[in-house]
Amino acid sequence: MAETEFYTDIIVNGSRVREAAASAVGTDYVNKDEMDAAIAGISSTQFAMSIGDGVATTFTVPHNFDTRDVVVEVYDNATWKTVMPSVGRPDVNTVSVDFGSFIPGPDAFRVVVVA
Repeated sequence: MAETEFYTDIIVNGSRVREAAASAVGTDYVNKDEMDAAIAGISSTQFAMSIGDGVATTFTVPHNFDTRDVVVEVYDNATWKTVMPSVGRPDVNTVSVDFGSFIPGPDAFRVVVVA
């Protein structure tokens, strides 16, 4: 009889790895190889930079993730509160952040890009 390995739920980036792996293979349990594959499949990459120069209202943020499937958050460096400028994805390696008519001061905001 084959030896069975059991795993507890592991939370990675807010996801239950065991459940994701079991769903992917169509069972209620997974073995070590399936668990390793599930963990690799939900890992993320992050890039962050401060923007603002006292002149421009639109900024290009290079993340180099080779995908438009990114989540972008912008927050105020002074208050740590999230702000909602217009965010675009002009190509697979950059996002654009547009504050409209507002001109941010030097390094006033932080942009976080997660893939």
